Amino acid sequence: MEERWIVEIINSAMKVVWNYRKQFFCKGAIALRETISLLQSHANQLIEFGGEEIFLTMGFSMLLDAQEREDEILVADVLEGQTIPALEQLVQNLQMNHSPEEKSVLEKNLSSLKSRGQEVLVQKIEAACPRNGCEYIAEYTASGHPTICLMENGSSYYISGNNNPYRDALSFVMANTDGNYYEYTLLGAGLFFEAQVLLELRPDVKLTVVEEDLYLLKLALSLRDLTELFADERFFLLAQSYTELVRNLDAEKEDILIRKPSLRHIAAIKEREVLQTFFVKKMTILEQAFVLETEFRKNILPDNQVKSVDELTSCFEGKKVYFVAGGPSLDGCIEYLRNREKDSVLICVGTSAARLKSENITPDFVIVIDVGENIYRQINGNLNENLTSLIYMCSANAKAVASFQGKKYAAFQKGFELAESYAGKNGYSLISTGGSVSTTALDICIRFGAKEVICMGLDLAYTNNKSHAKGTISYSEMVSGSTTPMVKSVAGDMIPTANNLHAYHRWIENRIRDEKNTKFINVSNGAYIKGMENISVEEAD
Repeated sequence: MEERWIVEIINSAMKVVWNYRKQFFCKGAIALRETISLLQSHANQLIEFGGEEIFLTMGFSMLLDAQEREDEILVADVLEGQTIPALEQLVQNLQMNHSPEEKSVLEKNLSSLKSRGQEVLVQKIEAACPRNGCEYIAEYTASGHPTICLMENGSSYYISGNNNPYRDALSFVMANTDGNYYEYTLLGAGLFFEAQVLLELRPDVKLTVVEEDLYLLKLALSLRDLTELFADERFFLLAQSYTELVRNLDAEKEDILIRKPSLRHIAAIKEREVLQTFFVKKMTILEQAFVLETEFRKNILPDNQVKSVDELTSCFEGKKVYFVAGGPSLDGCIEYLRNREKDSVLICVGTSAARLKSENITPDFVIVIDVGENIYRQINGNLNENLTSLIYMCSANAKAVASFQGKKYAAFQKGFELAESYAGKNGYSLISTGGSVSTTALDICIRFGAKEVICMGLDLAYTNNKSHAKGTISYSEMVSGSTTPMVKSVAGDMIPTANNLHAYHRWIENRIRDEKNTKFINVSNGAYIKGMENISVEEAD
């Protein structure tokens, strides 16, 4: 777009609003002076395109008055409620006669990459063609920034925000970065808004952007002047598949940033699934961070007598362990459980506690990890607390933990800072949760040396279109549709599953792949689990 100065003013105004809302008054004041200077220096153009009333519409005199009175709240209100909307309307009026492709800056951006010694990358970008089956549509947003809409696999979605992607990038960077990290890898370039904002906000950070779609890169470089970004010595651009990165991906790493639209656009199914698992786990932790910290403080900090799950090592080491999840196949495993070996260990998830109680089967351990009050409903009144011990994640629902009157042992999860710090100070093990109670239980069984783990109700699928075994609190009938993901069953046919179950499935297969000292048996009519001896419920009988 030719009138880039309007976009620059909008961006500067957004910085003011963002900083003042955060009570970052020094940074906000600097951005405000910049915004007013830009408005004044482009006064003639503003009047030319917006008419004599444009400064009144923008609330300019009110803005100056609020600045003089140091009323930061009013400054932000005027900018957000009048100045930015007026400028966005001006942008929309001007862009009616333009399309994003008309003013290409591709050569300028490619020259900048060449100056960084990336001639090979430039050649690849120049030769890039659209991905088969994908349509790329460039558009202007209300704020004057370009965006791209992708159409593939029968649906369309935007690669960057359709209103103000710069503002969206501010939110993304603040939510997904941490002051303790100084090098990040961003998967998916988009239109580089997130990269630009991260380097603006964090002068101490180095950033590598990885993008596998060369044509998407070419289009992005045709729509935005990125020479300042490419000239920054802290910025690196790689155009390659995510295969190598996925191969070495540490599930606990926090310096990997993923844009969800870019995740959706990954071509290789395997890489997309692995990164989807990583993304879901990371975002769940970020979204629940406050709740996790609250439950942790209730569970752990007031009580100096907390017992760690490490104390249970001898209970699992060298033992045959029956692990009972709550999947539909549990219905056919009850008699098998009644006849289990007497010296074996039985551990169940909270979901299956009520079902086992109704069958007069007493587990040695019940394990819970969630923060929700459904955990309280699962275990309250459904266990003989004299015979069953509780294993709880240190951030699990505190009401459920406090209500349990039997022996209880805390587990401390990787990837949760408070848990890692507390465990480190006390010499406790860190548990890999894998995102679910079942994956957590398996990690504990393996970590503490179980000789054999026999899984029951670990369907990881909607076997017979049911979510859970009958008699469990979470039981429901499921309806699968044309977009429902499918997975190979123990019987060899395809059965419906869900994205989260599919993620846990992959985690389990990866977790047990190199374990040579533990035998794994899956008694189920649900998903086939590679690395386990898979036995149907009927065969087990």
